[in-house]
Amino acid sequence: MVSDPSGVQSVSFELWHGPNRAEADGRMAQVGFDRCVKITENTSKCQAVVDADPYDNLRSNALAGTWGVSAVAVDGAGNVTREDDAPWPARIKRQTHLSQADATPEPVKKGENLTVKTDRNGWATTTVKATADGEYRFDFAGTSLTQARAGRTDFVDVK
Repeated sequence: MVSDPSGVQSVSFELWHGPNRAEADGRMAQVGFDRCVKITENTSKCQAVVDADPYDNLRSNALAGTWGVSAVAVDGAGNVTREDDAPWPARIKRQTHLSQADATPEPVKKGENLTVKTDRNGWATTTVKATADGEYRFDFAGTSLTQARAGRTDFVDVK
């Protein structure tokens, strides 16, 4: 929420990661807000969405976690107000990948063990009892630092 007796002309912000803004090891800036709604003549509520590109501004999973926010507002008279350590931190999560599951053996007899794995190294491997024809996949619920993700499915024929 931004408020000034002369109204609000524009708002922008910068996200930064590190011990403080001066020593930031990651930055993302947004000039202007996607959605500013005038609440009263002097107050606007602004929201924005920042696309974080892991190949550009999030070069490392070490940048996941809490980011600081610096905001700049320009009032109707052209005065600039800067808040370098805004009290609303942003949470950035690590990117998550799940490849297609590959269940073996196929076909499998009812009641026998079915092993679902994602790659030749055995990452994300589990064993389940085969009970009926169906599709198997991994669902990762996510964590406070990692995105939730659902993998692609593999159909299994149970005899």
